[in-house]
Amino acid sequence: MPEPSETCDAAVRAAWPGLFADGADAPLLPDPRTDLAPFFAALVPGEPGPPWPSRDRDIRQHFRKIEVEFRGGPRIVHLTACTIVRLRRAPEDAAALALFRRLTTEHAEALAALLNSRWLVSVCDTVVDTSETEADRSLAFAGALFVYALKIAETELRLYRPPTPWPPQKRLKHGGEIYDGINTLWNEGPGDVGNMLSRIERALAARSPMRHFVQQIVHRALEHDTTINRILGLTGQPRLPMAAPEKVRALRRLLAEI
Repeated sequence: MPEPSETCDAAVRAAWPGLFADGADAPLLPDPRTDLAPFFAALVPGEPGPPWPSRDRDIRQHFRKIEVEFRGGPRIVHLTACTIVRLRRAPEDAAALALFRRLTTEHAEALAALLNSRWLVSVCDTVVDTSETEADRSLAFAGALFVYALKIAETELRLYRPPTPWPPQKRLKHGGEIYDGINTLWNEGPGDVGNMLSRIERALAARSPMRHFVQQIVHRALEHDTTINRILGLTGQPRLPMAAPEKVRALRRLLAEI
């Protein structure tokens, strides 16, 4: 009797001939009605590598080349990335859009826990481009905008400012107005930052599957060396407990047993 992982691999290959078959006639993506459980259970073979940064005009080859960054993880993550790539190139592809909507609605919580921040933002961008639901588009745009703002701040700091010892030993300036009535955060206490995090938490109570993706985006930013995390450290404000680690671990165990 084959191992469960072998059975799942076989099911994935059967459902996605566009990736595994040599011919050009097979559909690029699985049928949007296909059973996605094997894609959560099957692992992409090999050791993960850095993201492939280029663009292949042959979309099937593009699918195969981006696989390197998903090695060792569930095939569902690679499938999600390929579905996004297809929609970027052919937004009129109704089957790809139907598959994307299944992935990001029926499997939103499980999928969001597996994607890294790069692909969480790509999900948000694609929802902004394709969703017919105003609430989903708005929440997705908020998640993408959150990361864009962090990227802009971190890009200026890392490319054009000298390295600064952390934590800082003293304040060099008093802050004040940045532009047009917008002032620097009051970070001698938790007030400004605490209010911001509380509003994020309230917004993520929305009845939209996108809340799972945006929740993970914010949670990852609070976990890593980012401007928002460093400011939190200076105020003594605890991180927002949005995605409890034990919940994520339990979810990963559940996915491994599918």
